[in-house]
Amino acid sequence: MQLVKEYILENKDLTQNEQIEKHAKWVEEIKQKYANINKQDIDKIIEEEIGIVFMKVLLINGSPHKEGNTAFALKQMAEVFADYGVESVFVEVGSQAIRGCTGCGSCYKTRKCVFEDLVNETADRLPEFDGIVVGSPVYYASPNGTLLSFLDRL
Repeated sequence: MQLVKEYILENKDLTQNEQIEKHAKWVEEIKQKYANINKQDIDKIIEEEIGIVFMKVLLINGSPHKEGNTAFALKQMAEVFADYGVESVFVEVGSQAIRGCTGCGSCYKTRKCVFEDLVNETADRLPEFDGIVVGSPVYYASPNGTLLSFLDRL
């Protein structure tokens, strides 16, 4: 934690873009330095050398087409995130059978939906993510209905 405080103090006068560029440069230098080591070990080394914990982003694909345009756009975003050392995790929602909320109120009591599906699995993992990106095709001026049900219950 001390390294993070030192990093923040050292870079407090830099703009956000300058900080991102500096971080990306450090990540790339360390990746080159340790090119023969697997990704998980590189992440640990970078965290130790730079003193920054990596970010993790959840990418939600609301399209029923797993390899469609929405998936393509989300993969492009994941590539950009990876360039800056941000890990991306994909969740395919559009092709799942996701029920809508029935208003039973059980989630208020148990902090969990009564329907055991992808919503509960994803909700349990939310604390590990620093950001969420939701991608959806637009049908009749609205996102995919399955995605809307997923987000309502999340």
